[in-house]
Amino acid sequence: MSVPVAVLLAIAYGVLFGTVLAALAGVGSAVYRYQYDRSVPTVVVVVASLCVAVAGTVHLEVVHPSLAVALIGTLVGSVVILLTVYGHSQGDQLGRTVRRNRDDSVAYGQPLAAAVTADADSLGYVSLSPESVTTVDGFSPLEAARRRTLEASSWRLPADLPISALETRLSDRLETGSNFEHVVPTIDPQGTLRLAVAARPGHLAERVPDGWRAFTLQTPVPPTLDEGDRVGVICTAETLEGRVLGVDSDETGEQRTPSVTVAVSAGDAGSLLATPEPRLVVLPAGTTGAFEAVAALERAGLVIRRENATPAVVDRLGDTPSVSVLARRPEAEAKSEEPGWTFGSITGEQFSGTLLVAGPPEAIATVFDQAHGDDASRTVGSALEGHQSPPSGPLATSTLTEEAQ
Repeated sequence: MSVPVAVLLAIAYGVLFGTVLAALAGVGSAVYRYQYDRSVPTVVVVVASLCVAVAGTVHLEVVHPSLAVALIGTLVGSVVILLTVYGHSQGDQLGRTVRRNRDDSVAYGQPLAAAVTADADSLGYVSLSPESVTTVDGFSPLEAARRRTLEASSWRLPADLPISALETRLSDRLETGSNFEHVVPTIDPQGTLRLAVAARPGHLAERVPDGWRAFTLQTPVPPTLDEGDRVGVICTAETLEGRVLGVDSDETGEQRTPSVTVAVSAGDAGSLLATPEPRLVVLPAGTTGAFEAVAALERAGLVIRRENATPAVVDRLGDTPSVSVLARRPEAEAKSEEPGWTFGSITGEQFSGTLLVAGPPEAIATVFDQAHGDDASRTVGSALEGHQSPPSGPLATSTLTEEAQ
């Protein structure tokens, strides 16, 4: 048998077997999609078509032993696979369409309340924004940035559809366009939307540093804890340092059940796994020198006081070595937009402005009580010096006699 005849015969056998298999694959895919809303894996279709192609090749070899097995097998397999995959895709599309038409039936499910549909726009659409965004059970907490994006989003949906159809449409839209593994929207008749979402596997793994391991802990957390914060994981034997990868601080009524995904060093993973109920503490992101200085002074039993620098205060400070001047601010800079403080003592200087002093509480009280007394005495003395007393002696008597006359 010539090669052209063999090719035509192989193609004919491929079309024969492929058409039957494509019809079966199309019907099966349509029923599976309609029933379970899932697609039959393409690899299953390809493997089934290959089995049929092998059977067709063996049959041709038996009927026409003179044909080349390699050529016949290649042609029959190619035609069968192409027809089967095409039938599978068409059946899957048909099942999806039929299922969508069933879900979009207005008679299916509970509709939105009349008060909600009354707010629809001219095209009959209503905008729904999520009241809360939670994480689907069994998945890692959603990172804060994506959670905030969802909370600030809204979606336009047909107001005349039942609630079940609205939930299906919104779920399909988010799973397709927002790269989520699973989305479970819940809508009540008043139009309140609640979302439970799960990120696709591997998204969290991309944010775990090399040599670290991620764990999800159920533990109380501060309300402002966010992704990237440094935390200490209190275990049975030690406290481990880690980084927050995600926080799910959802609240249901008065019961708060937060979960935190934390990355720790791979060497510390054993200690964390051996702890039944680890706890979290937030570690500082940095230190402030001023706060550390104040804390050191308080631990030493000293107090800090702010006072105006009068002459009496300056004199008393110079006579009390246990009280030190920490900083000073001239009176000319007190009312400026950026008043500046100068660190250092003022002993032996004439200074007018504001002082920050530190010392034992008793010494501080003594210095400023005595200084305030000195200032009061100086004020009274200045007032007495300004008052003129009446003249006395012969000159005073002559003056009074002249005034009487």
